[in-house]
Amino acid sequence: MEAKVCLFLRVLERIIYKILFYVFIMKLKQIPEDFVVKEIYDLDKLRKKQSIGEEVYYFILKKKNYTLNRAMENISKIFLISQKNVHFAGMKDRQGVTTQLISIINAANIEENVEKFNSNYNGLNLEKIGKFPARLNLGDNIGNEFRIVIRDLEEKEIVNAKKRIKEISDEGIPNYFDSQRFGFGDKNPVIGKYLIRGDFKKAFFHILTAIPEENQKKEHREFVDYIEENWEKIVYENRWKEVLDKIPFWLKEEINMINYVRKYENNFLGAINLLHKKIRTMYVNSYQSYLFNETIKYLISIGKFKEYSELPLVSFRTKLAGDWGKYVQQLMSQDGINLESFKMLKSPTIRPKEIIRQTRIQINSFKILSEDKDELNLGKTKMILSFGLDKGSYATNVVKEIFN
Repeated sequence: MEAKVCLFLRVLERIIYKILFYVFIMKLKQIPEDFVVKEIYDLDKLRKKQSIGEEVYYFILKKKNYTLNRAMENISKIFLISQKNVHFAGMKDRQGVTTQLISIINAANIEENVEKFNSNYNGLNLEKIGKFPARLNLGDNIGNEFRIVIRDLEEKEIVNAKKRIKEISDEGIPNYFDSQRFGFGDKNPVIGKYLIRGDFKKAFFHILTAIPEENQKKEHREFVDYIEENWEKIVYENRWKEVLDKIPFWLKEEINMINYVRKYENNFLGAINLLHKKIRTMYVNSYQSYLFNETIKYLISIGKFKEYSELPLVSFRTKLAGDWGKYVQQLMSQDGINLESFKMLKSPTIRPKEIIRQTRIQINSFKILSEDKDELNLGKTKMILSFGLDKGSYATNVVKEIFN
């Protein structure tokens, strides 16, 4: 009974949090230059990887207000290669200015294509590093350095923030996965749940209906409404031609998937497999992340958070035990999932591994760089922070902890 009450409170908290977060987010990322991320990596270590027997080149990708997936699409278009030949070590925010390492397998005419890429896309820039023995894998980065501008602040908020900065510098903060992990409308863990269950029709539906909560385009909103209202008729009456007539032209991957299910009689798994493996894996990892976050919240609510320095991202090998294990079991049961489901026998290439994650993170080299008048918000102050985090940790969580 206690666990059910806690689960209800978690859901209610998430709804309230989403409302408050979108009020706060304009303070955090009012313009792209307010959120600057630089990926940290060890090139010497990456040069010692075992060769994969193909030509692999590394590049520094700088992007401004671009999703990583869209940037990869543009890279594959310019270099005339499959998107599956473009790899990265870590996901980066869309909102902001980010710099990271990527690898491209079998890239030709590199100098010419880099120049063409940089001139074709405002907000994207590639710089060649050189040839390496193997492609990048998720987690090949060491961490990230951040420079963040917090705007629209009152004096009282600044005083409280300075106190809180000292506390979290000493104690660290809960190592939650943040909203970037969960996608448009928190759809990623939902898609992941259905992939784990093997319900590819529902996974496909949620991929099509994922839409940004901010800056929605009218055509996209109308398309999603159409899919939601007519889904069963579309599937069982083979209305995919009608869907293609209504879908916005910029949803390239969705168009490819719709063409596939139209041609191959609702083969939803085959259509989803057209997505880059990293994207499909991200959906499954997002469900693992949801379980991790909810478990931390539960342990905090019952006063047992400090008893756990680390927890697993659940896989079929996970041993569920103690308070956290019972709670995870309940969450999965409500989603129609058990540990065996994580074997994903119909899509084993994205079967998740058990990864041990620290429950608390420490913040490196925390500095208040300046406090100045906020030129974008009359009569208010801006604060500029810099700090470093290990890979897999989120700067937005740090900011939220500072400003409660």
